[in-house]
Amino acid sequence: MNAYYTVILFLHLLGVVVSFIGFGIEWTMTSLFRQAETAEQARSWLRVYKVAPPLTGPGLGLLILTGGYLGGVMHMMSQAWLQISLIVIVVAFLQGILIHVPRLRAIREAIAGGDSRLTDDARLKLANKALFTSVRLRMMLVLGIVYLMTVKPALSTSLVVVAVALGLGFFVSAGGAKKTAAA
Repeated sequence: MNAYYTVILFLHLLGVVVSFIGFGIEWTMTSLFRQAETAEQARSWLRVYKVAPPLTGPGLGLLILTGGYLGGVMHMMSQAWLQISLIVIVVAFLQGILIHVPRLRAIREAIAGGDSRLTDDARLKLANKALFTSVRLRMMLVLGIVYLMTVKPALSTSLVVVAVALGLGFFVSAGGAKKTAAA
């Protein structure tokens, strides 16, 4: 192996680590958003949440670029597990842009001023099920991709892995939603 390949492989693994750090922050903050009682409390958690997108977005971008390169160099682009992995990473990336960005913007607007108790509208935005579920789905999908990268299975097994990852994402979302609603 040459040094260039080793650096790209390191960057690929760094993309995985950085993505999971970002997902962990998003996971925690979407749970804490649901427990906020005042606008100031929600804003303080939103400030912490702002750390996540600069991690998950570039982390997933790095995964796409380096994964594409590694797949090309290793002549693996025709393998089903790699094609599915790239598609799922792009889906997770787009999910962040299409689901998270508008909902976080709405949250920022809903909690913009004062330290008063949250309005019903602000509470609804903070407890948004799509935001809550999306984080968990994205994390489970990327975890499924880590499995695909490790095992390198055939098409049918790769599809099963993605389906199981989606199922786990919905399962942990449902359990977490019940816990935060009860809190």
